[in-house]
Amino acid sequence: MIEPNQEPSPSPSLLKGKTIYESFQNAFKCHSEKDCLGKRERTIVQQQYLVGEKVVLGEFKWMTYQQVYDYSIAIGNGLRQLIDPRSFLTICANNCVEWTMTDLACIWHGIRAVPIHHQASTATIEEIVNNCQSNCLLMTPDNAGVLSELIHQNKLPTLETIIILTEYHKPTTDEQQLIDSISTKVRIVYFDEMVENGQSMEPVPHHPFESDELFGLLYTSGSTGTPKGVMMPEDLYHNSLTVAPKPNPSVHLSFLTMSHLQRKIDLSSIFEGGQIGMYSGSMETIFDDIQTLNPTMFSAISRFYNVIYEQCSILKQLNQQDKIKNILGNRVKILITFGSLTGQSIKDFLVENWPEAMIIDIYGMSEDIGFGFMMNGMIQDHTVITRVDPVPELGYTLQDKPYPRGELVYQKKTISPGYYRKPELTSTVFIDGWYYTGDIVEQLGERHFKIIDRKKNVFKLLNGEFVAPEVIESFFRNSKMIESILIYGDLKQSFLVSIVIPTKEMIDIYPIERKSELQALIYNDLLEIAKETNMQHYEMPRLVELDYHTIWSESNGLLTQTSKVCRPALYHFYQSTFQSMYQSQQDNNVVSIIKSILNIDNGDQIDSLSFTQLGGDSLTAIKLCHMIKDNNLSKLTDLLQQHMNNNQEIKNQDIDWEKEIQLDDSIQIGNKSVRKPNLVDKFNVFLTGSTGYLGSFLLYQLLIDDRVDTIYCLIRNSGEKTSVDMIKQLNNKYLLDVPLNDNNISRIVIVSGDLSLDQFGLSDESFLELANNVDLLIHNGALVNMAIPYNNTKAANVNSTREMLKLASIGDYLIPLSHVSSVGVFHVEDELYNGIITEQSIPSLDNLSKLNGYRQSKLVAEQLIKEAYCRGFPIIMHRPATIYADSRTGVDNEHDLVRMVIKGLLYMKSYPSTTDDNQMEKDSNLNSYNLVPVDWVSKSIIQLSLNQQNNNQNNNNNNNLSIYHMINETNVSIGTIGSIIRDNELSDNGEMKEISIKQWTDELNNCTISNPLYPMKSVIHSNSNDSNNNGSGEGYTNNLQFKTPFTTLSLQQLGLDPCQPISNSLIIKNINYLINNQKK
Repeated sequence: MIEPNQEPSPSPSLLKGKTIYESFQNAFKCHSEKDCLGKRERTIVQQQYLVGEKVVLGEFKWMTYQQVYDYSIAIGNGLRQLIDPRSFLTICANNCVEWTMTDLACIWHGIRAVPIHHQASTATIEEIVNNCQSNCLLMTPDNAGVLSELIHQNKLPTLETIIILTEYHKPTTDEQQLIDSISTKVRIVYFDEMVENGQSMEPVPHHPFESDELFGLLYTSGSTGTPKGVMMPEDLYHNSLTVAPKPNPSVHLSFLTMSHLQRKIDLSSIFEGGQIGMYSGSMETIFDDIQTLNPTMFSAISRFYNVIYEQCSILKQLNQQDKIKNILGNRVKILITFGSLTGQSIKDFLVENWPEAMIIDIYGMSEDIGFGFMMNGMIQDHTVITRVDPVPELGYTLQDKPYPRGELVYQKKTISPGYYRKPELTSTVFIDGWYYTGDIVEQLGERHFKIIDRKKNVFKLLNGEFVAPEVIESFFRNSKMIESILIYGDLKQSFLVSIVIPTKEMIDIYPIERKSELQALIYNDLLEIAKETNMQHYEMPRLVELDYHTIWSESNGLLTQTSKVCRPALYHFYQSTFQSMYQSQQDNNVVSIIKSILNIDNGDQIDSLSFTQLGGDSLTAIKLCHMIKDNNLSKLTDLLQQHMNNNQEIKNQDIDWEKEIQLDDSIQIGNKSVRKPNLVDKFNVFLTGSTGYLGSFLLYQLLIDDRVDTIYCLIRNSGEKTSVDMIKQLNNKYLLDVPLNDNNISRIVIVSGDLSLDQFGLSDESFLELANNVDLLIHNGALVNMAIPYNNTKAANVNSTREMLKLASIGDYLIPLSHVSSVGVFHVEDELYNGIITEQSIPSLDNLSKLNGYRQSKLVAEQLIKEAYCRGFPIIMHRPATIYADSRTGVDNEHDLVRMVIKGLLYMKSYPSTTDDNQMEKDSNLNSYNLVPVDWVSKSIIQLSLNQQNNNQNNNNNNNLSIYHMINETNVSIGTIGSIIRDNELSDNGEMKEISIKQWTDELNNCTISNPLYPMKSVIHSNSNDSNNNGSGEGYTNNLQFKTPFTTLSLQQLGLDPCQPISNSLIIKNINYLINNQKK
């Protein structure tokens, strides 16, 4: 436990000088022997059983005020060799002692430090650096990609120097390459070298700010547009640092972004002789940091207190109330909340568990340089002059009952003079000494206000997030399914809802009686757009309602005279709809979310099917829990239990399979042929599914092959996704080694489209241009979900195959196609020779209705492929089994069933006896798995595909379509995986016991939701002899025996080996990877 500085500090009035410089010089002289800044010791240990190193966090190690002062002097000396006084130093780094000491150095030398959130977007960094015309930026290596992109595109014209801080984040190979690449454009200086230089020189004279100068800028979040630089005059900022509410002396943790209130809290604490412990840089260890520090003051945004509240709710249900207080330590004297007004239930919780602490709920804005405008809902400063202006266009007037309502406007000595270099914007909110907040309030009393809305089209949600609906709507309008969309939020709710007007084309395809189908499609489309455009989770509407009947127009007042949406009118028009949506979310939360995240279009299925049958797995369960975190936990558990214990079968809809397998007569090769080899130098490839697990490895194989030039990657609603992002994903997520250089960046061309749409959503011109630019098509993309029905997979899996065939034949030349299918097209009742499946085996269409929707779609797509082959299309086809981890690194698919099984075994610390493997083979739900390493599958597919292309093979000259089985002829059982974990002591404390299959399944059936295998409980009970069992994954191959003579021969001709049995070393690598990366 950290003992606070015991010696009482002098009254702040005795230390306060005429300027910030004088005050802080006085503070450091007064507190010189006290502890000032601390960080936790880090020990690198080699793990005994696991691959790689582990960082062990120890106690806080402290620097005294004198040590901090001396170090800041050295930093200042070094900075002055790079930047002049009154210049702007932008700082884009996580909280650390170096950040704060650099801030102090800027105070000594009159340098204007401008904080930027360490995870800021490219656009935010560009706006801030250019607005303040910063010529020097301090950053950590993880921001190298963003800065490299901006610098190479010449978007930061004033930036001359970048200082790299590597104390906590050593550059990766990719990051170092990026840093080296920009060293030709700007000067690169490493922080440690700058400090060493500063320590070795004579002190540079200080050049502090005078009280009438501009101290710095604080940029707003940019939620209402681009970030705005709030000007902070020296005298106002000085006063705010010397009056902040804190116990004396204080110990607190610095963990919130320095671009918000945290910087002011830290500097204020230093002024009063407090101790600041820097968090370890990760929210995963935040509570360990808090408990190790044991603070006397704790400050956080309201949303973080909500997290604490949820954690403690769980402890209460586990009858562990005694542990609640220790979450924040046992000596907290002040709890500060800010960011948005804190809910009363959270306040009551804080009072109940920390009754001795003073709770200060601050409400303020960046434009107010002081420490908040209201505290606990009341205006404390009696010098503040307020008024409420009516906002008739939004329906708020001073005559409203029971309280006047309108925009809050006030005068206060601490109000900023405006936004830096934005005079027009300044003139709209800073008028004649009044600040127009944009907040709509109810005036409950003379100095008592309740925030109820925002004047501008911005929502503030329950957890304090600001949401700009126009920005979100502009992204979502890129969907080809949407004519118009309206985003709505409520201050009392933690999530958004939306109204969507579908396009006429979508309404024609999905009339009102098929509304639920279209609703599911549009929701998934919005979800993909949100992911691709890097939206925050709270910016994605949780519910979508379709309006088939209303036309927004000027005549009915739903559009303005300039054809813009009239939000007040629309909000009023849909008021009852919004209320019903929020109410339905509260009443039917689990049902609604299951439908949205599992692509369920039939609500009746949810009442009749198990969670697993609906597509649920451990990852989905976790996602579901987070999405309904606002609900009562016990109610959630009951509902999940109800769904996951319900075991009724999925019933197929009536489908005309004869019609489904027909290929349009219009899809023909005509008199076209494949481009001649002498016309091709290097080959351009069109790849679908390039962002998925297998697709990423296919992309990697293409990038490292000298025969391939450009790879066109179809990406759904690509947004701001770049080729740099693609390479970073290969290297960072999948631990591949693709040089991040201009050559590779230029080789990846992103095609923004959608598998499920005609021509992938491309225009006629773009579709034709693509066809004439590529020499090989690799169709790997698919919607992989083992639970949703055929009709929900058809567009992405069947229709996309038709579009691929159109693309292959629409251009000047015929394009060879390499089609990726699945071994899931086979069923246990197919007629097989001696019960063995080879490449010549034909899956029976008679068993189509016995397959799940995904397998049905893959089998139907195969019929289209075979028909196209008969028409002369140059095609080869691949059928992979369950794709497993990379044999070189152990990196696996985060959404894979095998990962869930391994994590479940590690959790249970037991496995079913290997002597019972025969019994497990009989039980289709406790099966062995046909696993193939992803690196072998991807390399085999690419080499076979390129060989087809390079040899200009027109498969129509062969008697049969070339089909390659990406299969392992040896299966791996759960028991084998468990024994490997035991023998290599890979579980916690090396504990892993072998038990009978019955005992193991009993334990699984009695497990709680915390077990990763919890979703399999319902599956265990299903009838293993039921021939209609659709299977929950690719593991259904356990009852089938495969031989791959044609694939083996073809690979050997290319100098490649067939798939080898899964080795113990690969399983160990995979388990080490899971443990080391703590994947969820």
